Amino acid sequence: MEGIKAEAKEVSEKEQVLNSLYSLSKQDWKNAHWPVISFIDKERLFYHKRRGDIPFQFWKEVLHPKNFLSPENADRYDPEEHRLFIIHSFPERDEGGERIKTITTPTKSLIDDAVHNIDYNYHGRPCEVRGGGSYPTCEFWTDFYDNYQLSEEEQDSYPIPSEAWRKKFILEKYFREG
Repeated sequence: MEGIKAEAKEVSEKEQVLNSLYSLSKQDWKNAHWPVISFIDKERLFYHKRRGDIPFQFWKEVLHPKNFLSPENADRYDPEEHRLFIIHSFPERDEGGERIKTITTPTKSLIDDAVHNIDYNYHGRPCEVRGGGSYPTCEFWTDFYDNYQLSEEEQDSYPIPSEAWRKKFILEKYFREG
């Protein structure tokens, strides 16, 4: 058929991010210790580079489940307006708490290599070593939940983002299990 050209559908940056996440297998998520990806508005980004200068409002935004990227809320995510953070937690052995790290992740990096960019050992730790610093870190109970800055109603909105909770979240949202 002469004169008919197939139009190549341009895939938006948002679709590329979501396709990268949807393409991850359960094993990929498991190997990365089930991180969740949070997105927060660049305009309201309360993040400061100096160590120890992370305002409470940053944690309030990045740890709120409404900002955890999933198929259910993907319509709210806009790469032009939001910055992505990969949330990992590490159990505090002596205190029973959860130390949270939020790894800033460029959209293009997540699109190009989601498997390695969701994994702290491949993306977070090497960047910290190269940069000689640490990504934003807090102890969930003492620095965030129990510090008297959240009302009781707000406290009910924040789950403890332990590895077990994150695993359940990923399996429910991305694989429709549970």
